[in-house]
Amino acid sequence: METQAAVGEVTAALTDGRADISEGVIVMKYMPLCLAELGESDEDRMIRGVLDLLVRAGEVGVGGLQQSCDEEVNGPGMG
Repeated sequence: METQAAVGEVTAALTDGRADISEGVIVMKYMPLCLAELGESDEDRMIRGVLDLLVRAGEVGVGGLQQSCDEEVNGPGMG
């Protein structure tokens, strides 16, 4: 649960300018330590995936992610 709250904290920091994305990583003055210590549990892999999506969104802009979402929804087997 602590890591989920930390993801929310990082997301808020990105939104309000207390964090930035540089060279494929989130740069934040006080990055929650639990995020640096993610392991290999299902929850940790899910959280790592969410952080990766945040980085991608920051690099290409939120609109840049829309196409991949559309392709996923309308992809093979969907009609």
